[in-house]
Amino acid sequence: MLMLFIFGICAVVGYLIYDGMRDNGLFTMLPAAAPMEAGFDRAFVAMDWMAGLLFVGAAIASIVGAILIRSHPAFFFLSIVVLLIEILVSVVFSNIWYEFITNAGMADALVNFAVLDWVLSHLPMITLVIALVLAVVMYAVNPFE
Repeated sequence: MLMLFIFGICAVVGYLIYDGMRDNGLFTMLPAAAPMEAGFDRAFVAMDWMAGLLFVGAAIASIVGAILIRSHPAFFFLSIVVLLIEILVSVVFSNIWYEFITNAGMADALVNFAVLDWVLSHLPMITLVIALVLAVVMYAVNPFE
């Protein structure tokens, strides 16, 4: 969750820097830099989908890990406490993301990061769903018995 949040902030700030360089004509002044412009455009489109795949991959890895971990039902209460802390942290990250994207000048950058914006805007609900799936998998499926 933290990694995705930091990735999102860095990707949007990186796009804003690139957009500023493009607006100032850096890619038209330097002939050697012109081919890089198309590469930057493709890279930022790929970053948006990489963020979504990173989140889905982490969720799948967590579910597989929950299947393979042998746990006792007594740890259920501890997992509820950890879940509540995780939900609170995801709410904070989602609110910080909202404040970040509502600043002036972010609308142009956000057009290129639709998947990342959706995931980080809905982070508490997505985290809750993943945590509930993990709780069910961890305590209902035990491959060692």
